[in-house]
Amino acid sequence: MGGCYSIMSLNKVYYILLKDLKVEIRRLFEILASISFVTVASLVIAQSAFKSLTPQLVVPALWVILIFIAIFTSTTTFTREADKKTLYGLKIIPVSPSIVFLSKTIFILMLMLFQGTIEILLLTVFSSQWYLLSPNIIVVFIILSVYVSAVAAFTSAIVMYSEGRSFLIPMLVLIFTAPIIPLAVTLSTPNIPFNISDVAMMLIEAILMLVTTSILSEYVLKV
Repeated sequence: MGGCYSIMSLNKVYYILLKDLKVEIRRLFEILASISFVTVASLVIAQSAFKSLTPQLVVPALWVILIFIAIFTSTTTFTREADKKTLYGLKIIPVSPSIVFLSKTIFILMLMLFQGTIEILLLTVFSSQWYLLSPNIIVVFIILSVYVSAVAAFTSAIVMYSEGRSFLIPMLVLIFTAPIIPLAVTLSTPNIPFNISDVAMMLIEAILMLVTTSILSEYVLKV
């Protein structure tokens, strides 16, 4: 019985995710605008001080751009549903709020992994900092993307009816992600030993953020 329920839940996540992807494909200009931002930001960072670029400068910039990607993609979830008056439809279907939240989080995660990969490749090429393609960077990138995706989805949910969300979304995303950024920078800096225990700590933080926001979404999305 539990297995059947799990399969049904996964099917619901799949169909909501598929719906969001179809909508996003129809609004291709938003993806192109976000990719343009990533391209320009990577080029500016790499070329503004090319000769003085060091891991201590490039690594923080890499994750800061990723945070801004999260801010942009957060507007494609619950805030869009609220604007388009389609959120009520999600509430009346037999799906728990946590399932809806999980679907939105996975949707943001997919967008972040796609655009973040482009960011890493462009910043690597523009700055000639080839260590950005190392396994250490990739591991931190994936874990951080999970953490930030949960933050972005939850932030979008709690401010979707607010008139000041254009200010609140960036502020809340930055506040919620601030605790994990120093650890991400430390783990992805080449001259600092890659500590497995720190990776485990970062992974635990990402899982805790995902679980916590999923539980809280049960209350937020019922309002």
